[in-house]
Amino acid sequence: TTVDASPNMPDSAVMMPELDAFIPTGTGTSPGEGELIFSEVHYDPHFGLSDGDAEWLEIYNVTNRTLSLEDCTLSDGTDTAELGEILMTAGSYAVFARNADAAVNGNLTVDGVFPFALNNLSDVLELRCGVTLIDRLAYDLDEGFPRTKGFSASLSPNHLNATDNDNPVHWCYPRRVYLEDPIQWGTPGGPNTGCDEIVDQCRLQSPLVLPNAMLDLAGEYRDPVEIFGRVRKDGLTDRTTGNDAPGLVRGQLGFGPDDTNPALDDNWIWIYARPNDAFNGNSEGEQSFDEYVATLYVPTPGAYDFAYRFSVDGGRNWAYCDGGLDGSLDGYQIENAGQLDAQPPSAPCEPNP
Repeated sequence: TTVDASPNMPDSAVMMPELDAFIPTGTGTSPGEGELIFSEVHYDPHFGLSDGDAEWLEIYNVTNRTLSLEDCTLSDGTDTAELGEILMTAGSYAVFARNADAAVNGNLTVDGVFPFALNNLSDVLELRCGVTLIDRLAYDLDEGFPRTKGFSASLSPNHLNATDNDNPVHWCYPRRVYLEDPIQWGTPGGPNTGCDEIVDQCRLQSPLVLPNAMLDLAGEYRDPVEIFGRVRKDGLTDRTTGNDAPGLVRGQLGFGPDDTNPALDDNWIWIYARPNDAFNGNSEGEQSFDEYVATLYVPTPGAYDFAYRFSVDGGRNWAYCDGGLDGSLDGYQIENAGQLDAQPPSAPCEPNP
């Protein structure tokens, strides 16, 4: 078998990346150390796919020559898979999965199978050819590898070498869907997507002022208040009328001292927001947006600003969003921040008996 273009990716996605500066020198088809690398690992399929069937990993040929896997094995220390008579052309990818059956593995066409499980939290993978260790990947979520559900962990295309793939900062969420139902994100057998992306637009949606008589929100200490924010990233948040790619898209509600910039002031406190399941972009007139909601428990009495921030690359980069109509389009405007005048409780706590 000769591996070049991937049958798992659309034609528009299968394009040979420019080989980076790391091209080990060598001759023949036998791989040398660092000439094949782990470039993508799907250790947590989700939403109806079984780990035992739908886990997979990807190997990339970083060299400018064809390499043979005939004498190569994959292992996680508990079991080993012989890779067989596979030829990988220069700059190509090979995909190995728990199951070769496309009906259960996520509609993948694979180059081989392996018998061991990929641990969702941490694992050590080794690729050996003969007695030579070609590449070793030790991933650990506690060390910074992506916490994925339905996403693979993808190596940055700017760091496709055996040194950089040891560093968790170079691993991230992929930005392409390879299976729509149940949705799975990754680029099995194709070029990896970039790690860093910026928000196109985001906005603090509502409420913009607390207390708020129109919404019957008293803004008293410890009152729970749901606050909404919206985000747009073309090609991502406009895939459906609901919310797309939570995990890759992340929202946080923050509050901090009055008249301060949340991007510059460390005194702001941030609360994770969740996708608003009731949101429909069509009925709201903003089909290209997603909406998130967070619950704020009103802090001690005083004056505060509040705002949202969003990331569309799994938390690597954040955009700060005020409540103006343009939101982040004109940068963060302090005068357009949400205004919170936290009130004391209307009835003091009863003393202990």
